[in-house]
Amino acid sequence: DAHTYAVELFADSIASNMFMLGYAYQLGTVPVSSASIEKAIELNGAAIEMNRNAFRFGRLAAHDRAALDRLVKPKAEKAAPTLADMI
Repeated sequence: DAHTYAVELFADSIASNMFMLGYAYQLGTVPVSSASIEKAIELNGAAIEMNRNAFRFGRLAAHDRAALDRLVKPKAEKAAPTLADMI
């Protein structure tokens, strides 16, 4: 779900567009080099870092989604036991 990843990573759902472009690129369905895409992001001048990172995270999602999930959804720490739990 690109929308969820965009909100979790960037607090902005608009990043889902670049995330999906990165995902599609990594699957080989975009016949343009990654350098060209990143240059276009830079030339556009709007939210350059967010868009560049969203593109890269989309590529990661296509390559190794588990790695992305470890970044976005780290395992919850165990809560300290309450006194009632210990008794």
